[in-house]
Amino acid sequence: MRYTWQFFMAIFFLGMFFAFAAALPARAEPAAEAALLEQQINEKIEAIRALAAQVAAARGEASQAASRLEEAQREQQDRQAAYEKAKDTYERAAKNPDITTPETLLRLTREYQEASRALQQADADLKAAARAKAAADSKLARLLGEKEAAESGLKALKGDLFDLKLKEPVWAEGYGEAVQSEDKTPLQCRELALAIARRDAMERGGKFLIASVTRVMLGEVKEDTIDVSGKVQVIGQDTSGDMGVVKQVVEGGVVKYVVRVRLQVVAVGVKNPYRDDISSIPGAPAAPPPGGAATIGQPAGDGSQPGDSGPVRPAVPEGMVLVEGGTFAMGSDSGYGDEKPVHRVTVRSFLIAKHEVTFEEYDKFCADTGRDRPPSGGWSRVGRPVVNVSWYDAVEYCNWRSQREGLTPAYSGSGNEIRCDFNANGYRLPTEAEWEYAARGGRESSGYLYSGGNDPDAVAWYNDNSGGSIHLVGTKLPNELGIYDMSGNVWEWCWDWSGLYSDADQKNPTGPSTGNERIARGGSWFNPAELIRPTCRVSYSPDGSDSDLGFRVVRTY
Repeated sequence: MRYTWQFFMAIFFLGMFFAFAAALPARAEPAAEAALLEQQINEKIEAIRALAAQVAAARGEASQAASRLEEAQREQQDRQAAYEKAKDTYERAAKNPDITTPETLLRLTREYQEASRALQQADADLKAAARAKAAADSKLARLLGEKEAAESGLKALKGDLFDLKLKEPVWAEGYGEAVQSEDKTPLQCRELALAIARRDAMERGGKFLIASVTRVMLGEVKEDTIDVSGKVQVIGQDTSGDMGVVKQVVEGGVVKYVVRVRLQVVAVGVKNPYRDDISSIPGAPAAPPPGGAATIGQPAGDGSQPGDSGPVRPAVPEGMVLVEGGTFAMGSDSGYGDEKPVHRVTVRSFLIAKHEVTFEEYDKFCADTGRDRPPSGGWSRVGRPVVNVSWYDAVEYCNWRSQREGLTPAYSGSGNEIRCDFNANGYRLPTEAEWEYAARGGRESSGYLYSGGNDPDAVAWYNDNSGGSIHLVGTKLPNELGIYDMSGNVWEWCWDWSGLYSDADQKNPTGPSTGNERIARGGSWFNPAELIRPTCRVSYSPDGSDSDLGFRVVRTY
């Protein structure tokens, strides 16, 4: 027998094909794939448990660091007072040599020097305690981020398992019967019995599918409660034996047609709740809430806000926090009159400072521009929020800092004609909407009464715990976004003129175009807890200042 070269080439390529196919990894069977997902889910749950323990420990460390910082703050205040007293005594004695003996002057000099060294040491201890507190807060924020990422990963795995389980077809039996009557022919009775049996099988199959999915979700950190609605589709039918055969039976003189069917069904049209959860995390689209009700943390539907830089976003500078844009319910129906009505507001993404502007930061501005430093009210200027500054002072500081860092200043004009370019990348004051959105936790909001929690002593300096003074920034717990002191310590200037709310939906509102007073938010060391709620509003003349009024800066992102 003679073979052509084409024949041998065909044999060669056929052999290569089978060898390649054999080398391909076989796709895991659904059962094996489900077992692997269940194993990964259990591993993720254990990781979340471990992270939860680490987070609890880190919270304790942060609390201890905050306590040590408070102790260092009190010690520094005491040393400051002792230093001022020793300095005053020495200077008065030095100015009156006629009535001061050399021995007394020498003793006062030594006391002055010792007080100065003690103050320097207290300042150093205070800064060390502040660094330790910042490190503890950073560790806590890192662990919270890891835990959040692990929880998102768990949701994704659950979503995969949910999909896989619902794709597995199941066999289910159903029973149907129809009684013969004058208004039905035997053929109609047979068809009715068969339809009832098929529906029964489909319902049983659907319940089995949903129950099988629900079972794999139990026994976890938090048991899932799930309400699944959907349909099943018949993809096969058992025709063996008498399955599907309608039989006529007579019972007590009544003629009935009965049938048993066995169908293979698969779920269709079932909404995966874990996919819903995942689609609502930051960065993913979300549908508006039912009935138009505004909800905290809903992502903004429009990603092309003024000031956005497109797909490539700049890095978040040190000391700032990225607040992802979103939609929230602004105001409070249970607050004061100017907090009503609650209305739906959408804000773009922006950067906000973790802390209020401090005396040290503001004093650099004063030194650079030749202006007088604002009085501290007798309190230390180390690490404390600047006070006794007007709205105009805050605006000028923002432009100075923007120019100093090579950014485009946001403000132009003067007096009541000051304008803000919200597309500029420089520093500015937050709008009232931006401030409230950030204070309430943005997309991460837990709906707390105060910024960061429901216990004012844990998150704020106010009249019950402040001891009648301002305090170091960042010594209370941060809110969900890692921002400090948005409840208490000092009121914070906002951009907006004071005005009443409307119930209309708003997008990136900037307040009334004119007015007599500018808004301030957050409450202070001087106020009761009622006034440190994130929705509470006050207003001041823009050229006014006070010992409990400061500001923090934001930037368009």
